[in-house]
Amino acid sequence: MQISPKFIDFVEKVVSYAPVEHDTKMAMTEAIIDTSVAAVINIPLNFLMVWMFIDVLVLGSTWTSVIMTTTFTIYAVIRKTRVRMFFYKSNLKKQAKKALTT
Repeated sequence: MQISPKFIDFVEKVVSYAPVEHDTKMAMTEAIIDTSVAAVINIPLNFLMVWMFIDVLVLGSTWTSVIMTTTFTIYAVIRKTRVRMFFYKSNLKKQAKKALTT
């Protein structure tokens, strides 16, 4: 099977293409979306967890704080990774389109 020279040129352009600067607008958009997603989930989750740990399970403030901090940290790492990967893939698509046009 013969690989077309056009395809080889395309792959070379994509691989050798320098990453686009993560400019202020793109960084601000990512930060706003990440913070918005966090707020939508964290606010209700916080109320639910405080109620459940203090009123229902009757845990002390120390254990409530430890459990909530652990939960929110794990959630933040997962959320931030997903949002960052969304923007990374979006940026790769833009780079591929730009490489095709040049």
